[in-house]
Amino acid sequence: MNLKAIFLSAIVGTVVLLVGVSHNVWGEKPEKESICSACHVEYRSLLPALHPSLQKEPVPSCLDCHEPAVSEEPLTNAFSALIHLGHKDSADCLECHTWKEESSFDLPHPGAALGKPSDEDMHWIEKAFDAWADSPYLASLHASHAVTCSGCHGKNLPLMDDTVENERCLACHGPMEKLVERSAPQDFPDRNPHQSHLGEIACTVCHRSHWESEVYCLGCHQNFDMKIPGAK
Repeated sequence: MNLKAIFLSAIVGTVVLLVGVSHNVWGEKPEKESICSACHVEYRSLLPALHPSLQKEPVPSCLDCHEPAVSEEPLTNAFSALIHLGHKDSADCLECHTWKEESSFDLPHPGAALGKPSDEDMHWIEKAFDAWADSPYLASLHASHAVTCSGCHGKNLPLMDDTVENERCLACHGPMEKLVERSAPQDFPDRNPHQSHLGEIACTVCHRSHWESEVYCLGCHQNFDMKIPGAK
């Protein structure tokens, strides 16, 4: 079974029950010894249908087996995507993460440091997460394929002025030669958006993950019929 099928099965099979959750505000900096058990008294009822049965007592923490999505590589992470999507309406970031302004943002887990965001950064990150979790934009399309923040942005949390370089996009959507082949119009092959007469263009000129995308070509060629995911 491929990753997408497993991910979709996990979403269908998971029931998210938060017990006694209290929401934090940005100014609080909780210290957590056990993330999951702070809210979930019993894990087994939360597991997706394809999850191996848990025989060990006490039940281990999820992070004992599942690594947080903090890789520098452009990888999918079904566990991280499922956890974030499952909690998007019932818990804020600091239910699981710890944050010290301009000092750290992480999980109580080795190697899970995610940057040093300021208070302003945190408000931007919250908006970016909302677009990823549920929006008509490309970020949400990536979420449905188990691509989390690190899949595009690397190990640190995305900040307001960050961008994603073409090389990162092409790690999944490339190589460019194949992308050009896939996007070649049948009727007008010279109107291929990935083989522009302007030369190499940043992917983010058209493709914007956290807000509306637009077809750059249409700024001049308004008679072209060109569609793009994440646009009106």
